[in-house]
Amino acid sequence: MCRKGLSLLMFLVLVGTYCFGVTHMEYSTYLGGSTTDAGSLVAVDSVGDIYITGYTNSIDLPVSVGAYSSSTTGGTDMFVAKLYSSGTALAFFTYIGGNGEDFPSGLAFDSFGNVYIAGRTSSTNFPTTVGAYTTSLAGGTDSFITKINATGTDLLYSTYLGGNVFDQINGLAVDADGNAYVVGYTASSNFPVVSSSYKPVSGGGQDGFITKVNTTGTALLYSTYMGGSGTDFITAVAINTSGNVFVTGYTDSSNFPTTLGAYSTVKVGNNDIFITKLNHEGTALVYSTLLGGTGNDKAVTIDVDDLENAYVAGYTASSDFPITAGAYATHLMGGLDFIVAKMNSTGSALEYSTYLGGKGNDVVCSIAVDSSRNAFITGYTYSSNFPMINSYQTLAGSADAFLTKIDSSGNLIFSTLVGGSGADISTGVALDLEGNAYITGYTYSTNYPTTAGAYSLSNKGGANVTADAFITKFGNSTMVPVELSEFMITE
Repeated sequence: MCRKGLSLLMFLVLVGTYCFGVTHMEYSTYLGGSTTDAGSLVAVDSVGDIYITGYTNSIDLPVSVGAYSSSTTGGTDMFVAKLYSSGTALAFFTYIGGNGEDFPSGLAFDSFGNVYIAGRTSSTNFPTTVGAYTTSLAGGTDSFITKINATGTDLLYSTYLGGNVFDQINGLAVDADGNAYVVGYTASSNFPVVSSSYKPVSGGGQDGFITKVNTTGTALLYSTYMGGSGTDFITAVAINTSGNVFVTGYTDSSNFPTTLGAYSTVKVGNNDIFITKLNHEGTALVYSTLLGGTGNDKAVTIDVDDLENAYVAGYTASSDFPITAGAYATHLMGGLDFIVAKMNSTGSALEYSTYLGGKGNDVVCSIAVDSSRNAFITGYTYSSNFPMINSYQTLAGSADAFLTKIDSSGNLIFSTLVGGSGADISTGVALDLEGNAYITGYTYSTNYPTTAGAYSLSNKGGANVTADAFITKFGNSTMVPVELSEFMITE
């Protein structure tokens, strides 16, 4: 906070510098029932309404009138909810699931307000729709893609996607036409592919996959394996306005596909990160590069800006991870740290790359980039010295959620913790058109910070102290030039 009555020395230090706006909480609410509920992903539309999906074991969640499903169907089910922009009421809330375990890992919406979710299921009766691409479980665990109407009352389509072994979607994106892009990894040698796609045959071991589904969920527009002869995980996806697909993940394959002129074409450690751009037709690589040090490096999230720079974040155990000059942190702090890196539009050079974390374990889960090319990163930390700038609070429990903002050059703008006396885990971040940030996850705290008038002010697990989902909105913090007239010189 800026203060009047500063010393002459402090006055001289401040001249020509800036005073940062304080990170502030617009609203914060619990969302849950009497047992375990966890938020997984969050999205926000043009009017500030919030979409959230997660998983639950509660039978008493606040289902809306006319919702697609008003009760659980066994095992762990998913939920999909829409919260009005005020944070005070739900527009809709519905369960989705079958008789097995159902977990979401992708969330998006289209211009009509229809909601798309994707994930994995072991349910033999996961809800599917007539004419969907696949209506039966092919292996022990398959992926699914489901499109829900804007009122949460019906399924527009719902389909399985998988082969005869194990298949998991890790990311979802939707283009302006309503086509869905899903990515993940598969151990199935018969994962559904389209023969004209980039790589219709598995490279061996476990491969990643990239699949584009048409607007009605009835056909695959393309579907390809992605990987080498070892184990390959695609963990996240982003698309640009041209329909090019950007994916990231990690690989232990010595022959993971790379392209001429890429930043790195040789695997350095046991697991290296990869960043790959696939063309609009799904037939060829635009670029593909590796990124890593001599330890284990794993990317978990990706986003793309208007100039097609790719932003990735993930874990590292490498003390020699490629870090750029002037980076915020140039060495590991200890425990489990993470990295944030910005790759240029051709995949040939790093715009910035930095370590981020404290002396304890720090886990990154999600990244989102705004129109000014600032990157917002969320996750959770066990570090009492996690980097904080204009922080809403300090570490309050065993683990707290964090939200960190990095500008287009790799400088920290703000970094805040949020949580109560229990463990607080943030798993997803989304941005609105004004640069406000929304995070979701789950909390074991009975005193997680909430705001007056928010939808729910208490953990419904009560004395059982089970996890509830949360949604928290932080207002956009900006740098404000210091007005010299605000200060007076004192001795």
